[in-house]
Amino acid sequence: MNVFSYDFTPRFADTDAAGIIHFAKTLCYVEEAEHHVLRSLGYPINPSDTTCLQWPRIACTAEYLRPMEAFHSLKVNLTVKRLGTTSVTWHWEIHGQNHSYARGELKSVCCRISEHRMEPGPIPDDLRKALSA
Repeated sequence: MNVFSYDFTPRFADTDAAGIIHFAKTLCYVEEAEHHVLRSLGYPINPSDTTCLQWPRIACTAEYLRPMEAFHSLKVNLTVKRLGTTSVTWHWEIHGQNHSYARGELKSVCCRISEHRMEPGPIPDDLRKALSA
């Protein structure tokens, strides 16, 4: 399976009082990486556009291996662990500076907006092919 990478630099605003990246921000970086991958494959996330697919999360795990600090270049690597009919389970890892900082899994469901509701639907064939290459 492909490894999709997303580079980022945590900001000072992402830190707690001890100067360490707040644990909840880690999941925001993973979400940014997922959006980056989908956008690069021709499937941008735009909640106000009902023609765009939406990807609500239904499960998430995280293991924190060492503290992250602001202003250091880091990378999220995403790999597809499981590709279902309507869902994708990502394995993610944040690393940089010769260290792994956090890892986990994220499961998202492919949805379309119909009458102001999200309805699960099959992952498009071209996206499925790109994710499983």
